[in-house]
Amino acid sequence: MDNHDVAVERSDYLEFTGQFLHKGTEGKKGMSGSFALSGSTPVGMARATGVDGSIQFIQMAEIAMNLRRWLDRAAYNAPVASAAPEPTQEGQLYRVISSSQPALDGNHLIEAMVEGSGAFAYSSGEDAVIILENLREGEKSLGRIAVHSTPTEGYTQPKHIRIDISPRKGGTPRFWRADAFPPDGVYDTGPVARRFAATVKITLIGGRGNDPVRIDRIILD
Repeated sequence: MDNHDVAVERSDYLEFTGQFLHKGTEGKKGMSGSFALSGSTPVGMARATGVDGSIQFIQMAEIAMNLRRWLDRAAYNAPVASAAPEPTQEGQLYRVISSSQPALDGNHLIEAMVEGSGAFAYSSGEDAVIILENLREGEKSLGRIAVHSTPTEGYTQPKHIRIDISPRKGGTPRFWRADAFPPDGVYDTGPVARRFAATVKITLIGGRGNDPVRIDRIILD
């Protein structure tokens, strides 16, 4: 077991970003779930590694808050049988309101990505702004977003991703988070405290190469 000193580069309400102080030491795949300690007290848990070797940590307060909510529901809420059919796709249903980048061709339409029958691809060089409507019944809330861009020959991935959400349809989007897009092709916020989100604005920034950017799927949960 190795313990390395980490400096906090940026701290948000629910997360913080840490960078190793020792030169030559950097975050890598497989570190998810590791704890950041202040003395002997855990203050965060690693959830993702940045392309610059930094690590994004979920603050322990966020983990404790969600655990408390889950235990409260388990203790006081009896399971309710639903007559509604379960969705066939992972996550909750949504529809595309707009996309600033046109599809590369008829074989890479964004609608195919939503349906799960194909990938969405667009020409590299400009940012892609995708606005989605949350079709969740009842309370329009959101607790996780995942964007998959599988490394594939002839295609590239976004360099960064920014997410803005609006609690009401037609409302002004509010900044939620911005991250480097992971080289392994899976950007996943993981479960976080649910928040109102009638619409979601996803900005895919840049590209790692000159090939078309490929997005296999977007998951809202």
